[in-house]
Amino acid sequence: MGELADELMDRVARIVPVLPVSLVCEVLLGDVERAWTELELKAAVQARLVELEAAGAAVYIPHENRGYAVEVGLRMLVLRHIVTSSDGVYSANGDDLSLVRYYANAIAHWATPGRAAETAAETAAADASGAA
Repeated sequence: MGELADELMDRVARIVPVLPVSLVCEVLLGDVERAWTELELKAAVQARLVELEAAGAAVYIPHENRGYAVEVGLRMLVLRHIVTSSDGVYSANGDDLSLVRYYANAIAHWATPGRAAETAAETAAADASGAA
């Protein structure tokens, strides 16, 4: 029974599209203390897109424009105050890192083994500190 459940979850995970907000959040989680220019974020997200597509992920690119996809992801996160923006520099809002993790976790099944372990450890640490 467990094998069937695993197979179903794997199939569902492979057809759920990777969305811009999750992509931006995953990149931001790579260094939550870092301040990013839009160009730096676009480059990092583009590199991640290449990895995801090579792995077979269904990636949603609005208007088939990769740069626009990053802009959309950033805009949504800034509007929700999950990402702060000042003079063209973006960073994860330290008060909302749990939300950054939440959105990034939507694509955690596509993470490389090292990245998946880091994400799991960060989530566990955040959960532990929140429970304290």
